[in-house]
Parts: sequence; structure tokens; C-alpha cells
Amino acid sequence: MLIDYILNTLILAYGLYTLFGLIFKPDFYWNSRRLTRARNLVGDKTTVWMYTFVGVVMIAVALWAFFIRG
Repeated sequence: MLIDYILNTLILAYGLYTLFGLIFKPDFYWNSRRLTRARNLVGDKTTVWMYTFVGVVMIAVALWAFFIRG
């Protein structure tokens, strides 16, 4: 269905955006309120690991939906 395709594309794009932000650490991403709050709460290294996990899971779910589920 078209809606499934659009949602999977958005999930994949957000997962890639998350990993891009963590790898290159642009100012608009790294100093956003959401990441600043997480960094203050648990530290930079733990925040990077948490968001890397989230990004990888989102990419895996999107790829699973595209290729495995059909």
C-alpha cells in the first residue's frame, strides 16, 4: 500500500538523519534541546550509544518492511 511505503520511507529517512547527526555532529542537531537534555542527563558517550541504537533499529525496521515483508 502507498501509506506503508510512505511510512517506511519516513522511518528510514529519520534513522539515517539520526545517524548522520551523530556521526558529523552538526550544530543544529548536536545542540538541539532534545539532545542537550539527554547529554546533560546521561553524558555524551551514553547519548551517542542510545541514539545510535535507535537509528540502527529504525533503519532495520524500515529495511525489513521494504524487503522482507514486501
